[in-house]
Amino acid sequence: MSLVRLRDDAYAIELGGVRFWMAEACHPVPCLVTTEALFELARGLAPLNQIQIFLHFREELEAIAARKFAAERFGAFSDPRVVVYSSDLD
Repeated sequence: MSLVRLRDDAYAIELGGVRFWMAEACHPVPCLVTTEALFELARGLAPLNQIQIFLHFREELEAIAARKFAAERFGAFSDPRVVVYSSDLD
């Protein structure tokens, strides 16, 4: 089963990046996109804060997290379970 967005409002800024929640079936899966990855995505855009960058690229970031989860490239018992790094960006 693949990951889907848990809720539209299921994200928060925290030290190290933006945490967002996805779900597998009805089980929440905490994810994080690093600050470095966010600012790499935002290169060339007008100055934006981390939440604005996350929302602008949310679908792409969720797709990356879902691919990592499907490939079992995540921490089974870590929190967050899936981390999107700048090296994961297409």
